[in-house]
Amino acid sequence: YGSLPISRIMLFVSKSASAYLFTLIPAMFFLGIIFIVSMCFGQPIVNEAINIYVKLLMGTLASISAYGLISVCCGTTINSVIMFIAVCIAYPLSAMFIKGVANGFFYGSYTGVFKNHFIMNALNPLAAYDGINIIYWLIFSAVCIVASAFLVKRRKAERAQASFAYYLPCHIVKVLVSFLAGMFLGVLFGSLNVLGNGYFGFVFGFILGSVPAFVIAHLIFYKGFSKLIRTSIPLGGLVVVVVAVMALCNYDVFGYNTFIPKADDVKSAGLIDSSNLYRESDSNLNKIVRNSAEDFTDKERINSIISSHSSIITDKDFSSDKKFQSVWYDMLVDNINIGLNEMRYSFAYKMNNGSVITRTYSASVYDSFSSDTIDTSEIVNTKTYTEKYTAALNANQSDISSVTVKTNEMSGCMSDDTDKSKEDFGKVVEAFRKD
Repeated sequence: YGSLPISRIMLFVSKSASAYLFTLIPAMFFLGIIFIVSMCFGQPIVNEAINIYVKLLMGTLASISAYGLISVCCGTTINSVIMFIAVCIAYPLSAMFIKGVANGFFYGSYTGVFKNHFIMNALNPLAAYDGINIIYWLIFSAVCIVASAFLVKRRKAERAQASFAYYLPCHIVKVLVSFLAGMFLGVLFGSLNVLGNGYFGFVFGFILGSVPAFVIAHLIFYKGFSKLIRTSIPLGGLVVVVVAVMALCNYDVFGYNTFIPKADDVKSAGLIDSSNLYRESDSNLNKIVRNSAEDFTDKERINSIISSHSSIITDKDFSSDKKFQSVWYDMLVDNINIGLNEMRYSFAYKMNNGSVITRTYSASVYDSFSSDTIDTSEIVNTKTYTEKYTAALNANQSDISSVTVKTNEMSGCMSDDTDKSKEDFGKVVEAFRKD
């Protein structure tokens, strides 16, 4: 390479561009055949084809850019491949564990981060093939390309089979892999109450998982034990930080889980019952909950909301092993993602000092309360709640397909199937809203 009449940056750019084209051209060719065949059969897949093209372009650009950056830092192809795979697997799984701990240990918390949130895959270039957050992946790719060009220019003379030209990415990947292995065994041992205490079981499992994973990764990357002791400082820092953070979470140092405000400290409050809530599919539920903090200012309603909140907290098992068990559930399930078979209750308080505090609870398999545990009718049946949150008063009439009217002796259902029924249907909906 050193004798070629071409600059390092130009060589890197040309190799990256050729990799990009060799990936895209065959794929585009066969996708084009599929598109032509679909047109011949009278079922053109224009939108589908465009969607596939965009995803393919974006995913390939992000993946090759990320791999290029890794390969510039690595001395061997095998290290480049292993590091790329490790990042694509370890980062999303590690993010899921962090999400699970945040939701599982802080009862009633709302992270606002779902499984498909870009933070969950921010460093996983394969996620770019989903075609979501195109702007982010364009920026991600540009950063990788610029960083690669900068590093490849400064890279020292090549030495065959050197492990790394730049060691920082290696340290990051080793720590990431160690964190994932440690969290897996730690949460597993914590949920099984190993050593008679969930937290102690977690510490034992985390060390048992992270240390061997770090050593194995080092052996793979460095082809032996060279520099193992000197490069183990990040592992020690990882263990200390994780153990300390989990201690704060486990022992609820700040009293997050057992917090129930005093009525005298609350200026106004609100309650959201998922079974009596209408919202657009793309609306921000966290914003709805926070805004509900100003719904009720009278002490009677505030006391009723606090009482409902207390009934949930009182029955909750806050033992350490139960918290670790809930991590498995919370890391895989999107909290606040209201489902038909799950009851969710949200509480919001605006304190006298101006701060807003929210909590959201779900009647899931890891919660000790059921939908029959608390009675929200006193709040849900108020005029304020009905006007702000019910489907009958907030949904567009075109989105309502049927209305059922029931009395003690009879019931009837009306739909908007025909033009005549649509007219009558509109009158019924309007009469209900007026009433």
